Amino acid sequence: MRDLPEIRMEIDQINEDLLALLNRRASLALEVKTAKIASGMHLDDYYCPEREQHILEDLIKKNKGPLQDSDIKIIFQAVMTCSLALQRRA
Repeated sequence: MRDLPEIRMEIDQINEDLLALLNRRASLALEVKTAKIASGMHLDDYYCPEREQHILEDLIKKNKGPLQDSDIKIIFQAVMTCSLALQRRA
């Protein structure tokens, strides 16, 4: 069994990795905004609930746990909400 400090070090590294990935995803969300504007979409057309639902369903299908499907849904809804807010304010 690993000791607590070792486990916490690994968690800290994963947190840093997640932070980098979330910021990378946010940068892509800004690229999506640019592409939508270039295609003539209105700012109010940014939100596509069908796409969000499809993404959530796909992630839940791929979920192998130990997080429950409801946890995955909460986490990714928060990520998508933040990305949409970023597109609207940037």
